Amino acid sequence: GTGTALKDDPDLSCRLPGAEQPPIIRVVLDRHLRLPLTHKLVRSARSTPTWLMTSERADPARAGMFTQSGVDLIIVPEAREGLDLGGVLAALGARGLTRVLCAGGSHVAAALIRADLVDRLVCFHAGLVIGGDGVAAIASFGLDRLADAPRFRSIGLEPCGNDVMELWARAGDETAS
Repeated sequence: GTGTALKDDPDLSCRLPGAEQPPIIRVVLDRHLRLPLTHKLVRSARSTPTWLMTSERADPARAGMFTQSGVDLIIVPEAREGLDLGGVLAALGARGLTRVLCAGGSHVAAALIRADLVDRLVCFHAGLVIGGDGVAAIASFGLDRLADAPRFRSIGLEPCGNDVMELWARAGDETAS
């Protein structure tokens, strides 16, 4: 999401040994093209594929500057609160992407889960307690009843150094293991 990209200025690179090929494709949801042209993702777009998902209402002059910087702009429909995430995933699928790792912020994560577009959750836990001083990984769903919460089932638990990685599959997806 744009908010996370603006706040963190990530390069969204893969730093796992042996996972350099094929190159990752970095995708940012940026309905209003708010990302600065000086952002790491824009500056490195010629060497690492970078796609901005935006709306048809985006400023054409600004869109041209992104294109000149090597960024691919993909126009997708808007929804009530941002881009239509089903349209985003359909556009990515039309370009050959069949798996997407969402490293976005809490609002994008909540919107994807709320729209029932998430097949797997991967949660990392550290031996660190920060309580209410932390930032929620997933924004509020506005649930009135716990029974209405999206359900996932545990499919794995692995140590990662001093941390733990939990793997979850959407409830009802019996093909996941």
